[in-house]
Amino acid sequence: MDKMTQARIGLLLTALFHCCGCSLISPSAKMDEELVLQSTAPASDYQAVADAQRNNAIVLEIVGAIKPTRTIPLPSDGRPVYVSDLLRQSGLSGEFIRMDATLFRNSPTTVNGIRMGIRFRTGTNQVAPEHDYALQAGDRVRVAELELNPFESFANMWSLPANGRRAVVGF
Repeated sequence: MDKMTQARIGLLLTALFHCCGCSLISPSAKMDEELVLQSTAPASDYQAVADAQRNNAIVLEIVGAIKPTRTIPLPSDGRPVYVSDLLRQSGLSGEFIRMDATLFRNSPTTVNGIRMGIRFRTGTNQVAPEHDYALQAGDRVRVAELELNPFESFANMWSLPANGRRAVVGF
């Protein structure tokens, strides 16, 4: 087969797929079946955040818990409550060996809220002072347990703090 014939076949196949689209390929799902939409967990989370904002409360989401979403009221007298207070009083700082936490600040311009990372002091569940945010009505705090990485644990044994960072000890 010469190059001219190959070019013509290629052009013909391209035109065929372009005109017919993907209808030449049968879809895996039948289009005549009824589509039933299922409710998702985030929809209930959005409702919980809206309720919390109306009721001067926050939403605590614990990943992997039997009841993952809890609404916790803030003090009615206006005293500030910080992320560290929430983790300590809820018992989560003692329940997890290492944890990951994120604060989602309610905002009318975003769907999920403004994501604010929460960092902990190295090797502990103590919130770093610069990430110990004051909680506001409608805030959502997501907490999850972190898996221990064996290499990271081994590396932390042989490192010392140096100027606010960790530096590997050399011999």
